[in-house]
Amino acid sequence: MNSRPDFIRPQDLIRWNKAIDSDESVPFSFKDMAPFREILFASFYLVEQLKKAGLQSDEIGGVRYQHGYQSFGNNPWDIAEELLNEYT
Repeated sequence: MNSRPDFIRPQDLIRWNKAIDSDESVPFSFKDMAPFREILFASFYLVEQLKKAGLQSDEIGGVRYQHGYQSFGNNPWDIAEELLNEYT
């Protein structure tokens, strides 16, 4: 389900893990679920790329929501790439 792209660096994962672990809005039980964490990793990547492309925060929020919704039961990295292609 989660074929993480090769271009994701260990530094990215360290940064994203810290963000997840320090985010009090993410329930603790979700933090321990590998599939949920992978969706969040793909979401962080998506947001970073959308910011680089110049999308505004409100646009990014909508795309991020769409990503989360579509990722359950699918490969979140594929969904992120599809959304990047659609919005950039």
